[in-house]
Amino acid sequence: MKKRLLFLVFLFTFMLSACGLIYDNDHELADEKMEEILHAIQSGNKENVKALFAPAITADLDKGFEEFQKYYRGNYQALERVGGPGTSESADHGRVRKTMHTSYLLTTDIEQYCISFKWCCRDDFDKQNIGVRSIYIIRSTDCPHFQEYVYWGDGSGAEGIFVNKPYASYYVEKLIECIQESNKERFISMFVNSAIESQSDFNKNVDTLFSIYDGKYDYGNCIVDAFSTDSNKGYDISYYLLQNESPITKIDCICLRWCMESDDPSNLGAISFYYKKAEPNISMQDPFWGDGFWTSGIHILDLYNSKID
Repeated sequence: MKKRLLFLVFLFTFMLSACGLIYDNDHELADEKMEEILHAIQSGNKENVKALFAPAITADLDKGFEEFQKYYRGNYQALERVGGPGTSESADHGRVRKTMHTSYLLTTDIEQYCISFKWCCRDDFDKQNIGVRSIYIIRSTDCPHFQEYVYWGDGSGAEGIFVNKPYASYYVEKLIECIQESNKERFISMFVNSAIESQSDFNKNVDTLFSIYDGKYDYGNCIVDAFSTDSNKGYDISYYLLQNESPITKIDCICLRWCMESDDPSNLGAISFYYKKAEPNISMQDPFWGDGFWTSGIHILDLYNSKID
């Protein structure tokens, strides 16, 4: 009877582990995978790095590896886990899919970096998904607020190898900072020339925006998506700001299209900026994408997402 009881305890423990309900070794697994990634990178052999990625990944890993090699300087000395592993897990009839997302502070003999990676460690539904999904790296000196917040990449959820990409909310925050400091010149300088030139009332809209934006707001929620055209790539960023004033909470909605990569360097920067004051019961879990057209320039909307003249 005692042997049977011990066997049942063992079997129950194994079943829990198989279902992903026991996470005691997640930290060790993530650390081991991160060190495996670093050793592959230090080897200078891109095939070693590419072999760690899930076969289903279609991103240009050759380009990502080359950019990583140019950006990464020094020899690996120390690694400190600063966030995660956060896990995403699903199960259906005994089959499990599990992904880990972990962030580290990496020190070489020359630089200090923030690095995060996403790794699918198990997928009983499709084995082609098993492997590294993304690697993001940025120098700590290039990463805004790195001492206050954990670096998780740019927030877009893109897969592949990415270099020097701060969390996308940074670009919205820089524009908000200009408004709060009444610095119109700096605010305008962040927009691409084509956006300024294509909108006849651009400067008028800047004046209107600065006049209606009132007070310091708390961070609400940020949702990031990636956009891509034939010549430009970047972020679509939905950003909510809160100001608690009894008996209501004031909410500002902002969305920004920011170009990060372009065949024409003059196209780098803010392309579209939408702003509106929202009703208090709005769900900040739903992204605000302006009027949906992403027209170049600055646009101030009413509650129904129509432009205010």
